[in-house]
Amino acid sequence: MKIYIAGPISGLPISEVERKFGSAAAELRDLGFEPVNPVDMSGWGLSWRAYLHITSEILQSGEIDAVYMLGDWLQSKGAALERSWAHLNGIPVYYENTGWIQKLKERAERPYDAMGDDQGRGGGIRRNEGRGPGRHLVPGELPRLQG
Repeated sequence: MKIYIAGPISGLPISEVERKFGSAAAELRDLGFEPVNPVDMSGWGLSWRAYLHITSEILQSGEIDAVYMLGDWLQSKGAALERSWAHLNGIPVYYENTGWIQKLKERAERPYDAMGDDQGRGGGIRRNEGRGPGRHLVPGELPRLQG
């Protein structure tokens, strides 16, 4: 599952941007996801418009399964546009400050029974049947029965 990381880049020290995006990418990778880190893809010499053109193409490619908004995304016009493009393309958006990644970490660290969790409540993570081959995970929902 490919998760695009969105957050402020412009106007911040390169070291701070690399640290924040790198940390988010490492967390996602540790959970078995494939992070798409725009900091790794872009040259620092690009104009803001050129950079946003590249990210809009990425988000419209059909290859991104979810967008992960860093906690300070509201400080970025570019991240707000990326969020809008995700919504327009039916890509689920998750927010760092809601703790969903922590919930995924906790679930990855504990065993599950056949009902979905270690308490038998069926609270597992399902693959959503929404967007074709790049289906996305929806934390806390039950799988639908086929048939």
